[in-house]
Amino acid sequence: MLTFCHKCAQSIIETWQGWPHRDSPIPVLPHVLDMENCHVCGSSERLDNKRIQWVNFHSEGSTGLPDYWLLKIDAEDWYKKWGVPYLDAGRCSKCDSETVISQFNSNERSSETSSNCAECGSISRRRPALPPSSERTE
Repeated sequence: MLTFCHKCAQSIIETWQGWPHRDSPIPVLPHVLDMENCHVCGSSERLDNKRIQWVNFHSEGSTGLPDYWLLKIDAEDWYKKWGVPYLDAGRCSKCDSETVISQFNSNERSSETSSNCAECGSISRRRPALPPSSERTE
């Protein structure tokens, strides 16, 4: 599990909107390790990565695909079906900056993970094979 600074994360993710794994890399959030305070703002309030969700935004009258996606802390459980925006952390293969590894489930039969580098804008996607939804243990 990844642990972030809640205060910093809230202000950073409120500004993100886009399409998962497409046009706008997911921003890196300040990590908080063990009993340390945030190295950016000094806060001691922690945020577990599983509390951050993809939320699809539809404008009034929209009947099809979302207009765009948002990142939200403690969204309704229904949104968990879309995956985990902050699944893990890694290094960018192009610039060696920290990346966000995310998971997005576009439907019940399709899932992909992506490495998102906010520094150089690189987004690399992988689609793992998933068992049929009846065989999943989620």
